[in-house]
Amino acid sequence: MRALAEDLQGRGHDPRRLIVFAQNHDQVGNRAIGDRLPPDALKVAAAVTLFSPCMPLLFMGEEYLESRPFQFFTDHIDPSIAEATRRGRRQEFESFDSFAHEDVPDPQAVETFLRSKLDPREPDPLYRKLLALRRELPRELEIVEADDDAKRLHLRRGDAELVADFRAKRVEVR
Repeated sequence: MRALAEDLQGRGHDPRRLIVFAQNHDQVGNRAIGDRLPPDALKVAAAVTLFSPCMPLLFMGEEYLESRPFQFFTDHIDPSIAEATRRGRRQEFESFDSFAHEDVPDPQAVETFLRSKLDPREPDPLYRKLLALRRELPRELEIVEADDDAKRLHLRRGDAELVADFRAKRVEVR
């Protein structure tokens, strides 16, 4: 928490020049089954991302808590490259005990691509609120307090405050 607080305050850099995110296509797509952050953990991480003075990057569907995976998929036309990709994906995860009984999706299968298609919905109210605040508040953080033991971060920009509790996976905006 302390390191995150220091980064948000801009120790050694201008935070307004950084692009930050809770998850992205590399982090999710390169996981064995393309699973995203759970909604409760995502809300806390995204709240800090959106409340920060940094430029936020939202991953596909994140604003409405997309639940579909984003699986690694390819459409190689050369059969030898397609097979090498399949083999490489299986080999990449074979040493992970958590995937010993779960097949890594075939990156060349149409079904892998189809499972990754978004299911758009209305944005989550927390995202709407934080995006609206970004337009109204000063860019600089006035208060940045971190508690490593409690896994909590307290931020203030202008009249708004954010308390992100990473342990309890709760966020409060006031």
